[in-house]
Amino acid sequence: MNLCRLLFLFFFITIGLIQTIVAQESVPFYIEGALPKGYVKDGTVDYTEEIQTSINLHRYVIFPNFPVMINDKGIKVKSNSKIEFQENSLVLLKPTNKGSYNIFELTYVENVELLNLKIKGDKDLHLGKLGADGNGISIRGSRNIVITNPVVEKCWGDGILIGGLTKHNRDGRYVPCDNIKISGGVLNHNRRNGLSIMSAKNMLVENLEVNNTKGAFPMAGIDIEPNYNKDYMDNVVLRNIVTRNNRYGIQVVLKKLVGVKKVNVDVLIDNHMDYKSQFGLRFDKIDRKGLALEGSVKVVNSEWVDNKHHGILFEASQDNSCDITLQNVSTLKNNREVSIDLNNLPSKVKILR
Repeated sequence: MNLCRLLFLFFFITIGLIQTIVAQESVPFYIEGALPKGYVKDGTVDYTEEIQTSINLHRYVIFPNFPVMINDKGIKVKSNSKIEFQENSLVLLKPTNKGSYNIFELTYVENVELLNLKIKGDKDLHLGKLGADGNGISIRGSRNIVITNPVVEKCWGDGILIGGLTKHNRDGRYVPCDNIKISGGVLNHNRRNGLSIMSAKNMLVENLEVNNTKGAFPMAGIDIEPNYNKDYMDNVVLRNIVTRNNRYGIQVVLKKLVGVKKVNVDVLIDNHMDYKSQFGLRFDKIDRKGLALEGSVKVVNSEWVDNKHHGILFEASQDNSCDITLQNVSTLKNNREVSIDLNNLPSKVKILR
């Protein structure tokens, strides 16, 4: 056989193998098939090892159509993967005394889809009293992540956490989350925050409901709160958000972005509806020394209803803040509109009708 025929044969064999691999990766693996003989369906037995092995070996996995328990090691999600839950799928966390855990952890990964995840933490059964970092879904230093219709409840910390990382990164660069989309779903009865956004670029959260956050401060439905001057809050969009019975419906805390590096903020909150949270929307004070923030936070088409304290609150100084614009917003109490005090607004804040 001459060289040309060998090359053609090698080419066609390679193409065939690639097609076979692609076809296999598009076929879901049902985790139920990896559970031990005689497995239970009531969520009382720890199947962390079997679930983790399934996710390690397969790109597309479907959880059993019944509750399963995992321990506080959590589930590590790899790059280029898809995880799907069925109608009756549920992950229950085995009660722990740890103040920090991640039920699903995405760290330095990319191209991940999480579909219909249903997660229940151990808030009611927690074995300790310390800490507030037990998260349902933790995403750090990752990109191209799509989460659709998550239901996350009763976590010791946050329902979902989005942040950046430097530690353990091989080349030492700081990596924010980039291109994150959360669409639909409910975050309910979590202890610290429903959703924490600490460092993100190109993030969209839409059609999300966040309720009953209570137990450890700040108890926000959504908490936009960077921790460092190196963090990002760039092209972050919250659209069609409903919050109920939290301490803060949405809280914006940008003071730690102020520092030696110039930071541009780009946040849009569009159609936020809050019902009966203590505060519908809160902007924390910005009293740190450093370069003033650039860019803007825009809040449009939003309404805050029957709040115990304030529909919208600006805490103290906003001198180093970026611009804050409110347009077509209103506060209602007992079906009557409550006017916003225009005389006491910080200079960086504008209200447009």
